Amino acid sequence: MTRVKPSRSRALTLIALSAFSVLLVAFLACGSKQPDFDPETFDPLTNVPAVMSVKSPEFNEGDSIPVRFTCDGANLPPVISWEKPPNGTRVTVLIVDDPDAPVGIFSHWVVFNIPAADNSVRAVIEGKASSEIIVGLNDFGENAYGGPCPPAGESHDYRFNVFALIAPLELDETATMDDVLVAMRGSVIGHGVLTTVYSRP
Repeated sequence: MTRVKPSRSRALTLIALSAFSVLLVAFLACGSKQPDFDPETFDPLTNVPAVMSVKSPEFNEGDSIPVRFTCDGANLPPVISWEKPPNGTRVTVLIVDDPDAPVGIFSHWVVFNIPAADNSVRAVIEGKASSEIIVGLNDFGENAYGGPCPPAGESHDYRFNVFALIAPLELDETATMDDVLVAMRGSVIGHGVLTTVYSRP
């Protein structure tokens, strides 16, 4: 069978079409790429962009939390700090929760309207919090920190979530974690989390 050699013009046309296809695919890929999250539709329960660094001098990511910060010890809140809040951050929110609780996500600490200039909750711990900072109700029914306290024989994760917001929340000290999560929608521009673990004998 004799193979017909394509003409020069046809070959050039094929090359041009191939190049155009590559450029079109690249353009569509770039054009269809979505941002990591849209503040207007962001749901902090299901779509959490981790862009901030959250740390504690008391423990590292994945470590077991020291007993003094639990219900089996002094029930003291640990010092938590964060870095790299996105530009435009007005306030931050700290929510400590237990995603492994039998009743569903259980809140242990709800602190909101922390001024952007503050990068830790040391003032809250020391009882010298700014008048702008509000401590909401945790699921123990207290305006305070409640340490990890899983059922005997169980090991639970505990998440220290920090959210960066573009506007303060118009809530007061009666606000629960759920109230804060709902009010945050449309304002969240960043998030970071530090996870620890605790188990009881």
